[in-house]
Amino acid sequence: MALTVTIGGVSQTAKVLEGSGSLKFNTYDVTLVDPATVPVNGNAVALTNPTWSGTVTSVTRYPGPRPGHKYVTVTATNTDVAGASAGPFGLSDTPNGSTTRGYKDLRVTVSANLDASTTTTGTCTLYTTGLWPAMTFTLTNADLGYAAQSFSVTGMTVTWTKGVPFYALTFGDPIVTMSVWMADTVTTMPDGSISGTKITDGSVTTPKLAANSVTADKITGGTITGDKLTTGAKVGLNEIVNGDFEDADVGGVALNWISDFQSEGAQASWANTTVTAGHIKHGTRAYELGVGSSTDGTTTASRAIPVTAGERWYFSVWARAHAATADGFYMSAHFGGPTEDFDFAHLIEAVNIYTDVALGTTYTHFQGYVTVPATGGISWMRVVLYCWKPSTPTIFDFDDCVAYRLVGGLLNNDGNVTIDASGITVTNGKLTVSNAGGSTIVDGDIQKVDNAPSEVVIDSTGLNVTEGAITVTNAGATVIIDGTSDMFKIAATGTMTRGYPGPAGNSNSTSTTLSGLGAFAVPPAMISLLTGDNSTVQNQRHSDYDIYMQPGAAGTVGYWGECYILLDGSNFAKVWLIAANFVSSGSGLTVAVRYYCLTEVAI
Repeated sequence: MALTVTIGGVSQTAKVLEGSGSLKFNTYDVTLVDPATVPVNGNAVALTNPTWSGTVTSVTRYPGPRPGHKYVTVTATNTDVAGASAGPFGLSDTPNGSTTRGYKDLRVTVSANLDASTTTTGTCTLYTTGLWPAMTFTLTNADLGYAAQSFSVTGMTVTWTKGVPFYALTFGDPIVTMSVWMADTVTTMPDGSISGTKITDGSVTTPKLAANSVTADKITGGTITGDKLTTGAKVGLNEIVNGDFEDADVGGVALNWISDFQSEGAQASWANTTVTAGHIKHGTRAYELGVGSSTDGTTTASRAIPVTAGERWYFSVWARAHAATADGFYMSAHFGGPTEDFDFAHLIEAVNIYTDVALGTTYTHFQGYVTVPATGGISWMRVVLYCWKPSTPTIFDFDDCVAYRLVGGLLNNDGNVTIDASGITVTNGKLTVSNAGGSTIVDGDIQKVDNAPSEVVIDSTGLNVTEGAITVTNAGATVIIDGTSDMFKIAATGTMTRGYPGPAGNSNSTSTTLSGLGAFAVPPAMISLLTGDNSTVQNQRHSDYDIYMQPGAAGTVGYWGECYILLDGSNFAKVWLIAANFVSSGSGLTVAVRYYCLTEVAI
């Protein structure tokens, strides 16, 4: 059946100018010649073969090329929304006329995106109506290797030549609706995935974040605090695009890597990814780089990364050789600018992380740190891997290459805190470790090991120095605690009292056993404060004896109080207090003591 055009309830099919009609999903343009009824804005428009409806939104009138004729160009639109659905047929270079239809002028383009993904688009011409935007169809073409490959319609334009419709189709990667995706995957979703109602724990990981997507203006103040950062903490994500080499090759070279960034001798024999079992550390691909002669050298360089002078970076890569070699492996950071695409000829400065290192046939982990130089003009960095004149010509395999910005320094109001390879430096400030009630809690150990068994450990138990010393320096004075000196520590303290008995010649005693201190080899030291009146501190005296002279008898002792320490039968320390009377009758007096038991410790 032929196309019919009705505008404002009037058939305009016979008035359509040959070749003027153009129909898209939401738009129809057509020119009428000498229409009896001139359309106006707002008129309803209806087409058949194909079926389409809309409303006139624009009318242009002008004289025709032949005198006495008028031409009217009409534009009609609708607000239909393309919904994803299955097309009524597929396309094939061998159509069967029912489930597949023919086409001509097929063109397919595959483009690389900035995020290392790819996009497929295509065009072709059909002679059959039925496919509209958002419909999914299958494409078969033996020459391009497509066998019922799924695509989605992105656009359809219908034009007519001598009354015959031509359908210009544009298409791309298939649309997957959320409902289809959920129905397909929700029953087998692993931990760390996106469910129908929420993003579950662990579902957003660093490989899923675009470079520089989390910046300072996107972070709420105070949301990243000190307890979330560790010494040498990584900032952001791996800055090397395709550092795991999982993206397929483009033109024989790993995507987002530069082959032969620097070379000498013959061109590299290998500069692409491998999927060979045993050559891969992680995932499904690794990068091969090799030479055929010990006089040849070749490199591969990562996509350039923006940097700033003084930044601290961590680098890591896994590497192995097909045949063990005593040398030839290098890893460097190359700095250049001012443009991102700087090549070796525009290199400003290079810093070697590894130089002429041996590689075995099993994977070895290499890692190191680099500070961005302050040399003028530096604004970009590439990570460069070498297979450079190995004494045994071979192929190197690389996998999981990473580069992270590190926490290089923290600024406070009193001074600077610097964390770098030399350690933690605090200027005009303090390093505080607190527990209950404190504002800063170090959860774990900060440990520096120089030469075993020397070490310093700061953790929740305190500060522990093994085979070393603590030096405390203030104005004009230095104290060194190194374990070679002794001091006395108060191990126990207490009080006792005893009344003087009567008559003369009698004594009273009392004792306290300090079993909680454990056994001693010899009696510990002790300090005694004896007095007849301990109601005030001023009355207490440092003495082992408290003596009262006999009243009325010059030079004669009346009462005697004594405190001493000894070891009992179990070698526990035992403190005794004795009150003795040397006069004929009691006096009602009392002897009191505060004692301090001292133990010897090293400082």
